[in-house]
Amino acid sequence: GCEPRRCLDLLREFSREGRPLTMLMGNHEDLMLTFLADKMSIVNFSNWNINGGDTTMRDLMALRRRSREDYEELVAWFESLPLYTHAWVGERLYLLVHAGIRRGMAPVPETWDDESIGAFLGAQDPEDLMWIRGDFWAQATGLVDGEGRGPIVVAGHTPTPYLIGEDAGIAPQAADESYADYLTRADQSLYDYIVEQGNSYGSNMNIFIDPANI
Repeated sequence: GCEPRRCLDLLREFSREGRPLTMLMGNHEDLMLTFLADKMSIVNFSNWNINGGDTTMRDLMALRRRSREDYEELVAWFESLPLYTHAWVGERLYLLVHAGIRRGMAPVPETWDDESIGAFLGAQDPEDLMWIRGDFWAQATGLVDGEGRGPIVVAGHTPTPYLIGEDAGIAPQAADESYADYLTRADQSLYDYIVEQGNSYGSNMNIFIDPANI
């Protein structure tokens, strides 16, 4: 949004109040911290800026001018964010990460408890936890057995058009196509796909997705 620091302040206040809230490190935080560690790097600046960092950058620089102490405290908070967490819902375990996990990085525990969960997720490459896409979404995690028992990995990061992919007739981004143009084309293809599937399933499809919110 247009006021990222106020959003962060609200979430941090929720956390201080003891609400059951855990904020994870993701690729955008990684981009930001990489830039802040070396502000003279054009690559670091460009990577963060083209991924939506310009508004956050202005907010952080304004905070730094107003209070160096508050700025450094906020950056330290970002640096302290965990890469993963987990939650039990009944007897089902959920592993929560920003982007996903890579299969085969560690043996699947015979029993899942705090220690084995920490060891399993701790064996993952931090880069994968923040950045992985196809290598996670394109295959099963290997954590759920044939009877449906085992932990579910909850992740975000990857835009919906990437997940729909060829099923919606979305061609990959062309070499001479801007990312903005690609997303516009992908969104339209995705909307057409949803409408087509809705017509196919008829009354069985009871979900409407507004393309403006995709």
